[in-house]
Amino acid sequence: MRMSTKILLLLTLLQNYETQEVNNFLIKITDHPVLMKINGIKNFNLTIPEECKELGFCEHIPNYPYDYVSEIITLLSKANIKLHADVDPREHITQYDVEEINNSEYEDLCSSQLEIIHPQVVRDNNKWYLILNSKTNPQNYVIEKCRGNPSRPERCSGKAYFTPPFYGKCVQKYIERKMFALKPPFYDYLVSIYFPIPSCCSCEVKREYPLADVKTRPNV
Repeated sequence: MRMSTKILLLLTLLQNYETQEVNNFLIKITDHPVLMKINGIKNFNLTIPEECKELGFCEHIPNYPYDYVSEIITLLSKANIKLHADVDPREHITQYDVEEINNSEYEDLCSSQLEIIHPQVVRDNNKWYLILNSKTNPQNYVIEKCRGNPSRPERCSGKAYFTPPFYGKCVQKYIERKMFALKPPFYDYLVSIYFPIPSCCSCEVKREYPLADVKTRPNV
């Protein structure tokens, strides 16, 4: 798809607090989630791998429209609109920080891992949005994921004791972060809205069986 110079003109209106409509292209003010109306992609269906459906986001999909997305990123760049980029906290950990962590009196009840992700699609309200990303100018985010299989959450550390019928279960928590994305189903609206991404792994109390069954359970 070739973008016209008229879109460039419209993008400059993002810095003005007004709504303009020119030649069927619509630009809204920056505090509104819809930033730009574009041509969209005809007869396009995202291919979402199964493992991504469990996480709610995907870093690599087989039919990501790189050329289409790259042109939009270029337009945003010319309008001095920057994509989001988190700083990897692991790059700033000193030896002192490592020793402090190892000697800490606190211990995590759930095993987790920090990652930097560059999402290509994110799910929200059962709809998959195309996230603006490229190899040279990506949107990246720091996340913390529970280790193990998302469909089979691990139990909390054995150091956390709960009276039966309760037990500790590691649960993935999410936080909303703002992203530039293309709205389905035609991906013809550029939006800047908040999407849920993994933020931490939390130990929560669960009931293993109904309280009414407590007396029938052995050794309770």
